[in-house]
Amino acid sequence: MKINEKIYNLRKEHNLSQEELADKLNVSRQTISKWELGESCPDFDKIVPLCELFDISTEELLRDKKEIVQSENSQKVDVIKAVLICVSIFFYFIAIIATVVAEEFLHLNDGLVAATFLTLTAIATIILVFTLLTRKSNKEVGVNEIKETFKVDRVNPLFKSIISILALFVTIIYLAVSFTTGAWHVTWFLWLIYAAGVQIIRLVFILKSLIVGMIILMNNGSNFNFGFNLGPWKQEVVDSIEEDGTMIDKIEFKLYSTDVEIKKSDTDNLKIEYYSNKKEDKFIKKENNTISINEDENKIICIGICNNRRKVVVYVPNNYSGLYNINTASGDIKSEIDLLENKININTTSGDVTLKNIYLANIHTTSGSIKMNDVNEANIGSTSGDVYVKGETKKLDIKTTSGDMEINKVNDSLNLLSISGRVKINTLNIIDNSSISTTSGDVFVGNNLSNCYVEFSTITGDRYINKSDRKSDIVLKVNTISGDIRVN
Repeated sequence: MKINEKIYNLRKEHNLSQEELADKLNVSRQTISKWELGESCPDFDKIVPLCELFDISTEELLRDKKEIVQSENSQKVDVIKAVLICVSIFFYFIAIIATVVAEEFLHLNDGLVAATFLTLTAIATIILVFTLLTRKSNKEVGVNEIKETFKVDRVNPLFKSIISILALFVTIIYLAVSFTTGAWHVTWFLWLIYAAGVQIIRLVFILKSLIVGMIILMNNGSNFNFGFNLGPWKQEVVDSIEEDGTMIDKIEFKLYSTDVEIKKSDTDNLKIEYYSNKKEDKFIKKENNTISINEDENKIICIGICNNRRKVVVYVPNNYSGLYNINTASGDIKSEIDLLENKININTTSGDVTLKNIYLANIHTTSGSIKMNDVNEANIGSTSGDVYVKGETKKLDIKTTSGDMEINKVNDSLNLLSISGRVKINTLNIIDNSSISTTSGDVFVGNNLSNCYVEFSTITGDRYINKSDRKSDIVLKVNTISGDIRVN
């Protein structure tokens, strides 16, 4: 559930109108309305009062309930596993100590000593096997695991469990044979057998993943690449379109792993080229005044080591002032030209975004980094991707979870919200009220803010403000919980 839906439901549960909630939080009714419609989010200094009013934690407000429950359950499972592993290790030590005591001090016969050792190690092994085979219920298995075929030792819990159990049995056999025969120097060959066994099991998992992946894709009617194409691969244009730039209002991209490059056109025509190693890839369409490139995700999945270098190149003339809508999963987006007359909307999961001078940009990414030069206005949302603005910016609105922000210069206003990401601004010359809010991320501003008043608050972080004007009507609010604040 999103934060706007939570605020709406909590207000209804407490039988409050928007005006009553606004009065309690010292904001306008329109602000509450925007929160509930998802047009804006509560400022950092309103989140704590909001949680206190509804008697919930900030985690419950900011995070999905399912994620919290899964996190708590995961922690409980991890604790139980840790305890059981400690118990099993304890039994192994007891087995060794009991064997030594029974043989050296009690002088029991060899059969009874061996029986004691094997019984205790069996108990320890059963506990450990049960622990390692217990899997978290929120494990998600999908195509991404199939793609990580050659990393089974890092992503497949069953592989880890089998290898751990094999290591335990080899250890037990090694100790049992060594104690019984006394040939410690000879039984080391068991570890060579173990190492060979690990590689054989790993190969079996790789082949199994490849076969399963191919079956899944064929059942879905997918057109996939499979093989080891390690030689040189030539990019070819398999689809293209060329239109008068003044007759196009919008370009729509719906891509999977394809890169996007925006370049300058030598003519007045807007030209789009689609590069692929398959001539049957035809994705470019024109309807009315819109050009769309809509990939079928099933056709571009690659299993194994493949040269999958699909890309779209857009040659933009000076007379194009339309809209760019780019949606991609893992493809990178790069513009080599200024987009001073255009609006660009970008949604990407892991693709990196590199833009030059832009007029208006709305960018949302999960883990891809964002790099821009001069920006007139930008709205950016990121989970873990870093944000870099090298040139000058007028208006900037950025929300991140753990991604860092590094901004060269802001000349108008900014609103930055981060949980754990670091915020660094070299030069800040604001002419309108602005805010910077973080939970644990540090905040650094390189110049003194003599033209505005810095209103700051932190609970455990250090703070240093060189200069600010208390009489100024322009206010910069800087709020952190544990992050340091420094304004030179």
